[in-house]
Amino acid sequence: LVYCGIDMDTELKLLDASGMIEIAVDDASGDGQLSKLEALEISTKGTYFVVVGADGAFTGEYLLSVTAVP
Repeated sequence: LVYCGIDMDTELKLLDASGMIEIAVDDASGDGQLSKLEALEISTKGTYFVVVGADGAFTGEYLLSVTAVP
């Protein structure tokens, strides 16, 4: 996850179909203060939500990259 602007501390969450249960969360395991979730095994087909956020009241553009491996 990359924020296209000033440096900031991003947070990335993967939620279940209800949007209430966190399956995975990361606050800073990417480069610098950026977030990444990798090597997740999701065995149940369905709808999932990716939530992108940051500490503070930052707004702007983010670059989110998702790769699915069969």
